[in-house]
Amino acid sequence: MIRKGDRVKFINDTTVGTVASVEGKMARVTVEEGFEIPVLITDLVAIDTDQEQQAMRQMGVGDGTPINTNAGKNRPPQREKKPQPPRQSLQYGKIALIDDDPAEEDDEDALDLAIIRQNYLKRQAAANDAAIERKEEEIRSAPSPVELTEYDIKLCFVPQDATKPEESAQLACYLVNDSSYRVFYTLARWNGDKFVSLLKSGLLEEDSKEQVKVYRREELNRPIQLQISLLLFKPTNYVPAPAEDFTLELSPMKFVRRGSFTENDFFDEPAVIDTLATDKEEILRMQEAQKALEENLKLEAKDAHKDAPKEPKSNRRKTSGEPEVIDLHAEEILDETAGMSPAEIIQAQLARFEIALDLAVHAGRRQRMVFIHGVGSGKLKHEMKKLLSTKFPRLRYQDASFKEYGYGAMMVFV
Repeated sequence: MIRKGDRVKFINDTTVGTVASVEGKMARVTVEEGFEIPVLITDLVAIDTDQEQQAMRQMGVGDGTPINTNAGKNRPPQREKKPQPPRQSLQYGKIALIDDDPAEEDDEDALDLAIIRQNYLKRQAAANDAAIERKEEEIRSAPSPVELTEYDIKLCFVPQDATKPEESAQLACYLVNDSSYRVFYTLARWNGDKFVSLLKSGLLEEDSKEQVKVYRREELNRPIQLQISLLLFKPTNYVPAPAEDFTLELSPMKFVRRGSFTENDFFDEPAVIDTLATDKEEILRMQEAQKALEENLKLEAKDAHKDAPKEPKSNRRKTSGEPEVIDLHAEEILDETAGMSPAEIIQAQLARFEIALDLAVHAGRRQRMVFIHGVGSGKLKHEMKKLLSTKFPRLRYQDASFKEYGYGAMMVFV
């Protein structure tokens, strides 16, 4: 353990010095030239002072102080040494380089060596300081985990046979977490109207995927309703994301159409992909798009109401004739869908659905309304049911006639 005041040497250099201070994993070492060098503790080795003095004496350098004053008592007498001329030396830490021939030593050369060494140590100290500053700058500029709020949770169906996905005998169902959040999840299947059977639950790490189930083709030949619950969190400080709890309807039609299987970033094979949850920024964009669409639709309805010929009062009572049919397909209600996400399109369809119901309820002239929502992923139909139960709880609804309107239509009784 390196402590303040220890004599140390550098692992990758001959430099020797004294530890002036220790801060975490860094130490500042005062070298013989009198300035401090910041260095990692792992690059230092503590020196035993007694061993250092003994090594110096064996090399014939140092101040000549004996290591043990009693060591010379039992030594045999030695011949008296002849006086030697004084030796000049250049100090490198505690080790001296001795000149064998002092007469040839030049004072200017010694000065040059000292300057070179001093400049080298200064450059090394500056380089260490620069490395520390770069590391601190990286830490300061790195994004905080709190700032990362993007998330995208998807349910993917990957065919066993990628060449003919619409005919594949098996499809593997995966839950994909494309985000910096972790996700507690439960996936269950509805059995009737009251109970569900758990398919899988667990914890999904950030930027990962997990297989939920492998479906046989015959299992997907009839509609399946999944109950999905998602709770997003992080082990550190984080911005909370809304919990998700909803029913997702899997339509058989999507698994027999080749166009439903799309290229993606998660699998090498094309897959059927449903978005289960996405980040707040996209939700805000969807809400803004919905508000703008609602305003436009209200203005259009108001203008149409002004221009329509007024009916006699006797004809304004409710009628039981043919139902009004409203097609909610995106191409029917939007001029252009380029650049819109699937979630934004669904919000626009819901806005059209809600406004049509509002107008019908206030006008009191319709008994039945048929909304063509299509097959799709079942998300739009689920959101329509949710809207009916919350905003129009007194209205009854059911699936419309398949013979008259095809698969994917809802009839609402106003």
